[in-house]
Amino acid sequence: MSYQPLFIKNSRRIIQAPFIALDTTETMSINIFKPEQDIKNLPPITLTEAALNHVRMQIKKQQKGIGLRLRIKTTGCSGKSYQPEIAETIEADEMVFQVAEDVVVLANKTDYLLYLTGLVIDFQKQGLNAAFKYSNPNEKGACGCGESFTVA
Repeated sequence: MSYQPLFIKNSRRIIQAPFIALDTTETMSINIFKPEQDIKNLPPITLTEAALNHVRMQIKKQQKGIGLRLRIKTTGCSGKSYQPEIAETIEADEMVFQVAEDVVVLANKTDYLLYLTGLVIDFQKQGLNAAFKYSNPNEKGACGCGESFTVA
């Protein structure tokens, strides 16, 4: 079953129902996406071993923190960029992904649903450069420098 925006037009305005599941296996039926019930069935955000080790090292270096917070910021050529930071607490309306016994990944629910579903975060070193690298199944394009991305 796939989730996609559905626009419903009535006589006065267009109403956007953000997440509707269309099931065409039998007769056409519409199931409304219920985040609190259905969100657990969506792919989580995950870290590779290299990214997990880097987050652990940063927490140890700062002597505080519970994991990695990932925010989405509007910026750059393609529109969106990842803003990672070490998190000390869980903020309201954040989803918590337990990636190891001692590390979590935190993301705002709206950012997760729109941009981060199924995201895999890696950490790579190349020469003097080291950075998180993102493998995002929702990404439809990126700018040439790799600083921003776009989704459909």
